[in-house]
Amino acid sequence: PWVPTRFFYSDKVTVRIPLAVRGQVVVEAGQAGDVIKVLRDNPGGPAYHVHVDGRTFQVPEATLAPIEDS
Repeated sequence: PWVPTRFFYSDKVTVRIPLAVRGQVVVEAGQAGDVIKVLRDNPGGPAYHVHVDGRTFQVPEATLAPIEDS
């Protein structure tokens, strides 16, 4: 079945919380990134592969916020 998502491929987003690798914060909250893959069948609900600051992260939908067009 179709799972609705808030974001789509190539959407510009910001992360709402810091992202860490092995306990070290590598992306601060508020940094911008690009959605590069939508994971509709993720067991915990929609998730995304997001490219931020040269790295790719898999994050749940609640971790992201849209970048408003100005």
